[in-house]
Amino acid sequence: MVATGADPAARPGVLTDLTETERALIDAARRGRQRVCSRLEVDELRTSTSPDHLVRARLLRELLLGWHGDLDPRGVRLTGARVTGEFDANHVKADVGLVLHRCVIDQSAQFRRARLPWLTLTGCNLSVLDAQGLRVEGDLILTEGFAATGTGEHGAVRLLDAHITGSLDLSTARLTNDTGPALNADRLQVDGGLFLQEGFTAVGTGEFGAVRMLGAHITGQLSLSTARLTNGTGPALYADGLRVDGDLFLRNGLTATGAGELGAVRLLGAAISGNAEFDGAQLSNVTGPALGADRLRVDGDLFLREGFTATGEGEHSAVRLPGAHITGSLDLSTARLTNDTGPALGADRLRVDGSLFLREGFTATGEGEHSAVRLLGAHITGRLDLSTAQLSNKTGPTLNVANARCSLLVLPASVMCPSGRREVSRTCPDSDRVIGLNGFTYTDLAEVSWGQWLHLLRHHTSDYRPQPYQQLAAVRTAAGHDRDSRQILIVQQQDHRVRGDLGGPLRRTLHATWGALGGYGYRTGRIALALLAVLALAGALGVWAGNTPTTNGQHAAQRPPQPSTQPTQPVSPPATTTSAPAQCSLVEQIGLGIDRGLPLASTGVRTRCDLDTTSTAGQWFTATIWLLQATLWALATLAIAGYTNLVRKVR
Repeated sequence: MVATGADPAARPGVLTDLTETERALIDAARRGRQRVCSRLEVDELRTSTSPDHLVRARLLRELLLGWHGDLDPRGVRLTGARVTGEFDANHVKADVGLVLHRCVIDQSAQFRRARLPWLTLTGCNLSVLDAQGLRVEGDLILTEGFAATGTGEHGAVRLLDAHITGSLDLSTARLTNDTGPALNADRLQVDGGLFLQEGFTAVGTGEFGAVRMLGAHITGQLSLSTARLTNGTGPALYADGLRVDGDLFLRNGLTATGAGELGAVRLLGAAISGNAEFDGAQLSNVTGPALGADRLRVDGDLFLREGFTATGEGEHSAVRLPGAHITGSLDLSTARLTNDTGPALGADRLRVDGSLFLREGFTATGEGEHSAVRLLGAHITGRLDLSTAQLSNKTGPTLNVANARCSLLVLPASVMCPSGRREVSRTCPDSDRVIGLNGFTYTDLAEVSWGQWLHLLRHHTSDYRPQPYQQLAAVRTAAGHDRDSRQILIVQQQDHRVRGDLGGPLRRTLHATWGALGGYGYRTGRIALALLAVLALAGALGVWAGNTPTTNGQHAAQRPPQPSTQPTQPVSPPATTTSAPAQCSLVEQIGLGIDRGLPLASTGVRTRCDLDTTSTAGQWFTATIWLLQATLWALATLAIAGYTNLVRKVR
């Protein structure tokens, strides 16, 4: 028994005109028994005027204060009563708890700054439960059809700054407010678990949210599984800065319908120490995000699977995870995200220490320039898996992973290019399906060949960027496939010419020529063959010149005239004459062409056979040889540069 030592009659203002029902309640509280006033349904009880069913709220306050003698530690327990008058338990510090079951409370129940061992209001109906600053040393139970229908911006159930040492359970409760929150629990602290499940229903109005838990701290788990949250003019769940030391469950058919830019479910800056599970949840917002979880931190896994759907509207994405940090894995397998005017998934700067799964029928339908799935600057330590994903965006990129990074990329070619092409052709009929890849890094590819990925780089990116090609080449080089790497970099240069900024037509022509001759420095063997071909042409010109007659009866290439000495009279000096030039041999003609064509080296054949530059034909052959010599100079320079990587700068 709890001894109060107080004589009720000695206290001024204490109720003395007690009804038989009220006296029976006092007696039951002293004996540790439950007082049952009726078995009526709540709707019948609300209109009942029978004295057998009526208990004044003032008496309950006096019992909690101990003004009616010693009470059993089981506390005050009342069933099937209509509680009349003002229920003012503000600042009450009770030694025993209060249990009301299937009672109707005519006016609001007020427990502001009160302190109780436990408080149970199962199946009760009231207008407002105002428990701001309430401290309950045990559990606070508002279940079995508990209903609160209130008005005003402070909420139908008010638990601001309340501290529940045990658990808080509102399973099956029904909260409604036409002009404000249904549940207002900013800065609520629950040392056990918080349960808003098994059909829990909250209908609120306005920008403060239907269920509001800004800065709340739940030491155990927080479960809203199967709950129904509705707000036609604001968030359904508004829980910025929420902290849950256990798991967060919003699954198994949870329905959250909100409106506005704040989002239907809003968890900005929330921290979940366990797992966060949204499996099977249905979130919708016709004028903003369905899920807003900027800077969310989950130390376990984040699951949005098994029929999870999110329908949002606007440029802020249907599901928002920018700056979020998931220590485990993030799994959206089978999820369906839809946004008719913006991204379906927006997760810039997302960090996942495990893997990110967007597979097994994951569907993202977005619209606009910001892409359907947006992962700019994301960091995925494990794999990024989009196998069997279905992505669509009619007016912008389908997927954007610019400046993101992951270990293993699983992206079948058919996700981006339905035909799954392996070759790099001039065009692709599916090139409107664009992927943003600039700055994206990975260590390996799966379920896509390097040729298919190269096709995506060439035909499914919005503009030319060198980095994606370099990344693919680096991956192939690391795998020991240098030949593939060279082919990738050649295609990159071809793309540079077609879509890059090379300048005018002349530069593009020179670039194309360099590609045809030397594969942009990656096929220098072609230059060597070109050198041999030019030398062969030079030799052929020498033969041609040696067999081309001139007007004076000689040839364009011939031996130079040789001086001869003939004897005369003994008293006169010998006379010197010049013999007619002779035709060069075939070997000398070939040597002449090569000697003339070589930029620096000399075969020495020109002392025995050379071009006759005094003739018109000889002059034409000389000019042609000069052109070949210049060509040889250029080819030699390119060969040297190609072998020494001087012309492999990738821009």
